[in-house]
Amino acid sequence: MSLVEEFASRYRFRLDGFQLEALGALERGESVLVTAPTGAGKTVVAEFACWLASRVGGKCFYTTPLKALSNQKFGDLVAAYGASRVGLLTGDNTINPAAPLVVMTTEVLRNMLYERSDALLGLAFVVLDEVHYLEDPERGGVWEEVIIHLPPEVRIIALSATVSNAEELAEWMRLLRGPVSLVREERRPVPLISRYMVGESLLDFFVYRNGSPTLNPAIARAERRLAPRRRARRDPRVPDLEDVVRVLEREGLLPAIYFIFSRAGCERAVRRLVSSGVRLTTPAEEEAITEYAEMRAAYIDPDDLAALGFGEWMEGLRRGLAAHHAGILPTFKETVEELFARGLIKLVFATETLSLGINMPARTVVLERLEKFTGEGHEPLSPGDYAQLTGRAGRRGIDEVGYGVVLYQPGVPFERIASLARAEPPPLRSAFVPGYNMAVNLLAERDLEEAAAVVGRSFAQFQADREVAQVEAKAARASDEAARLWARAECDRGEIREYWELLKIQRGLEAEEGRMRRERISTVRQELARLSPGDVVWVERGRKKGPALVLGNGSRGRVRAVLPGGRLGTLRPRDFPHGVEVVGRVPLPPSLTSGALRRQLVQEVSSFRPPRERLISPELASVRERLAAHPCSSCPELEEHLRWAARAARLESRAEGARRRARARAGSLARVFDRVVEILRRRGYLSGDRVTEKGRVLARLYVESDLLLAEAVFRGVLEDLSPEALAACLSCLVYEERGTPIKGELRERKAVRAMEGLERIAEELEEEERMLGLSLTRRPQRGFAHLAYCWAKGAKLEEVVAAGVSPGDFVRTSKQLLDLLRQLSQALPGSPLGEKARVAAELLNRGVVALAGAI
Repeated sequence: MSLVEEFASRYRFRLDGFQLEALGALERGESVLVTAPTGAGKTVVAEFACWLASRVGGKCFYTTPLKALSNQKFGDLVAAYGASRVGLLTGDNTINPAAPLVVMTTEVLRNMLYERSDALLGLAFVVLDEVHYLEDPERGGVWEEVIIHLPPEVRIIALSATVSNAEELAEWMRLLRGPVSLVREERRPVPLISRYMVGESLLDFFVYRNGSPTLNPAIARAERRLAPRRRARRDPRVPDLEDVVRVLEREGLLPAIYFIFSRAGCERAVRRLVSSGVRLTTPAEEEAITEYAEMRAAYIDPDDLAALGFGEWMEGLRRGLAAHHAGILPTFKETVEELFARGLIKLVFATETLSLGINMPARTVVLERLEKFTGEGHEPLSPGDYAQLTGRAGRRGIDEVGYGVVLYQPGVPFERIASLARAEPPPLRSAFVPGYNMAVNLLAERDLEEAAAVVGRSFAQFQADREVAQVEAKAARASDEAARLWARAECDRGEIREYWELLKIQRGLEAEEGRMRRERISTVRQELARLSPGDVVWVERGRKKGPALVLGNGSRGRVRAVLPGGRLGTLRPRDFPHGVEVVGRVPLPPSLTSGALRRQLVQEVSSFRPPRERLISPELASVRERLAAHPCSSCPELEEHLRWAARAARLESRAEGARRRARARAGSLARVFDRVVEILRRRGYLSGDRVTEKGRVLARLYVESDLLLAEAVFRGVLEDLSPEALAACLSCLVYEERGTPIKGELRERKAVRAMEGLERIAEELEEEERMLGLSLTRRPQRGFAHLAYCWAKGAKLEEVVAAGVSPGDFVRTSKQLLDLLRQLSQALPGSPLGEKARVAAELLNRGVVALAGAI
């Protein structure tokens, strides 16, 4: 019996073809990249790696992008292999780290690789769950660093949602690591039916004619039938929340996840249904919910539970209703996940964070709107977003089909909504950018050339170089086509390309003159207002062209004058396309009634010539002369020749522009790395290519604003702070404000001065980076400082809630701050600042913050 057959016999169900294909590749000693829809069973492949590692006496690291996913997977593996064989490393938690199977966040593994941890000895397999995270703008580079730096003998099991360019990712991995088998599964294990809800009508997106899907005409009919009349208070096509729940229950579509994309909207929806008397549970289910939820909450202080609105939350749970978003206390959120997975919670209102790998399959997914909040604004859902969200619909082994229900979208054509369901999954784009911490870690073991070569092996550069080759090929084809068009433009009287180039120069010079003329015209009114009687100005427009004698003033934007030829007339701004300039002056007699006198003045004025700058430019005049003398100018078919020449020139211009852009991308990351190194040298973290003592501290700071923190350390900005003030100050480096600012302002003077010092350093770094075309340092944000200080001082949770921050945000930011403080303590062992950082971390890690790290 093969290893695959032995492993497969552990399951009560028959493994799918793609799972067996991936397992076979691992048995042959290859790495694998598995792409499959949500719920297809990719984790079976990861479980085989864990099982293989236990068979051969090696280690397997199971990495995930989220601590919640790591905690969930840790529980799964403990159930399968026993607590003694499974460990957990998330930054918050360290459980049995020497175990042969260790679950961790991807950042933890990246840090271990840079620190050359002894834990890497004997490592045989690494699972990279949700590897498509490498396109995440903030954290995606971590996955590439891991793939690049893992020892070559370690096999990778990369698991991803369906992407359209999986072959490109696999090809890059093969270049780095040798044999990598790409295993694709595009079929959903539970088919998805997309439905559109108009009013209370639930209609399929598509109907099938001759086996081909077409848009359901009943949707258009329903939209017309329910169209609101004039002055209607609401659009009857938009389903009411209670109606949606009633239809879901009537049609047997529960349990469901209802995506709202607004934390406040999720909470409002639960409160509204509770107040409406909606109840989706049986008495037995209500009892089971109460027992489990009270058990999970038993570890939380009763005063904290009161501050968290525990009673209101429990009332929703008992009715089978819950909200799920990042603002909820982790314990509450995990309780909702478990109750939903057990089929006790029937309807969860969620933001898109639920779609990121949490194991909460549903029969139905409801999308209230087709746009989401990005933190800076709202943007439409992409086909990838739609696939990720609706991927939750359909429970394997329970449901024959899953349902994706989209509610009527005012102002959005249904054709656009249907296109989301039909669209191909999006290509994966690398977000890798070399930073300061990465640079010093690379140079700790390599010279500059070798370190730059590592950066050049990133997926980002691989994609850029492939695009260069593709663009060059397209440009070559465009150049061939342009040559064919030039041949068609050929003129038997002369060289048409030469004539075209002269014509192009002429047009450019004329455009420049036109631009200068337009810039001047805006000041003509002021120039007219400065004229005095007797001034001679040069008029450049139409029949008035020539010298004119000013008779009055131009205070109203026009002036009376004796025009060329002796006529009296009015000069206006449009008569001076190049601006007004006095070219001479003639004394005026008391009266101009005599025609002879006017003729005498005209004769005198006519001797004035225009200023040289008002003449056509010598370059333009020369080009026009050359064009007129060119042999092609007399060709009767010149216009036809020029049409072909214009098409050829456009093709050549586009090809050259594409080449320039492509060349700029070739080696682009190496140039970024060189600029990062330049800044590190200027600031003493590198001496030549060697990492200095300052650089070794920076190498252990794995935070977004790593160099900013290191500069604050070495400039003494943090020296005089108490542990509480240090926590407040460093919160500026992890906190990101979203929505309403937190109430309260820190007034502790030393901490305020330290935060001001951080901000000054950030401004310096931003300016230095801007000069080099970089953007790596994030500006500190003070919004959490007051809360961090108060919590470290022993404040109660009710004070936190009163400040306007959600419990989930408070815990998450506190955990990030804890991680930063621990890093600082480890980077400065034995120093007073390192000790204060350790104490500050202990002060913060209490109550709901400490409980969130418990398993």
